[in-house]
Amino acid sequence: LLREMKEPGEEPRSELTALLGSLVPEGDTAIGAALEKAQAVLKKAQGRSRSIVLLSDGANNAGIEPGREASVLDPLSYRVFPVPVGRGADTASLSAVAARTGGLVTATPEVSSVPAALVELSARLAGHALLLPRTRFDLARSSSSPAGKGLASSRTFSFQVEENAGELVVFVGSRNDRVADWRMLFELVAPGGEVLDDASPYVESERGFVVVRVPDSRAGTWSLRFMPGAGGVQRSEVLAWSRNE
Repeated sequence: LLREMKEPGEEPRSELTALLGSLVPEGDTAIGAALEKAQAVLKKAQGRSRSIVLLSDGANNAGIEPGREASVLDPLSYRVFPVPVGRGADTASLSAVAARTGGLVTATPEVSSVPAALVELSARLAGHALLLPRTRFDLARSSSSPAGKGLASSRTFSFQVEENAGELVVFVGSRNDRVADWRMLFELVAPGGEVLDDASPYVESERGFVVVRVPDSRAGTWSLRFMPGAGGVQRSEVLAWSRNE
């Protein structure tokens, strides 16, 4: 355990970035020990639901085996949600960990899908209504180029927002091998015809992903159109949900 984190939103982003950047893999995976540590921390947490997100390839090769912790996780108090990493991940072992605690495995077909998978899992655990399930798509400015052969130059999604849905949140992230090569343009059209794009004050852009937060979203059918903002193939993943406060 490196450090216990504060409540969401209270931890300065720069500190989180520095902490994560300091991690150095040492070749061992001790899933059982990690679950023991997490349970000890969560015993001090408030609230009825305590969840553990386990990001791993599932290959336990150090310490105790998962399921043989000194104090096995109580499924009535703790749930484990594994996120398999890599195509060779031991999904069967991670599914067994989830089943013992009433959790679920969140699929990640490739490592680049992990950010969107974590965002979707966070929305589900918070009880928000998923409007557009996590969807992968590839676009290219020109389908005649070797890299973009056969790919469309735009993609449109539609989803329904119910009455009194509260804030609408859209997340789109990169699946490119090189995040620096990724740029995606979009138009989010409300039921009344209002258009939100990259210049909207509701948009937060970071390296590798974009988040749109629309307060008091209007009920009805919303349209979301994407276009490549850079050359080459733009590999992306999108999801949307409404925040139920």
